[in-house]
Amino acid sequence: MQTLHQLGARNVLLTLGAQGLYFSNGAQLWFCSAPKIELVSSACAGDAALGAFLSHWLNTDDIPQALALASATGADVAASAGLGKLNRTQELLQQLQIVQL
Repeated sequence: MQTLHQLGARNVLLTLGAQGLYFSNGAQLWFCSAPKIELVSSACAGDAALGAFLSHWLNTDDIPQALALASATGADVAASAGLGKLNRTQELLQQLQIVQL
């Protein structure tokens, strides 16, 4: 992540599927676990995670909650054929661990 910051990135969100997500703004590094799901298709899961992260973070500056929403939304999409149902997000949120590293 530090290399990406050195190259000019101010904020970096790294999605790693079942291995979770990382977010760095250059001063703080956060990790969020991924909920356990049965993978159907990873297509669009990262895009959905990014959209969920940005929609919350840009409005609140709440990095931990933005990461949690990103992880749960990405997992819901990955567990679905298509774009996901988003009705399991609250259930998936209960499985997550978020830590500042």
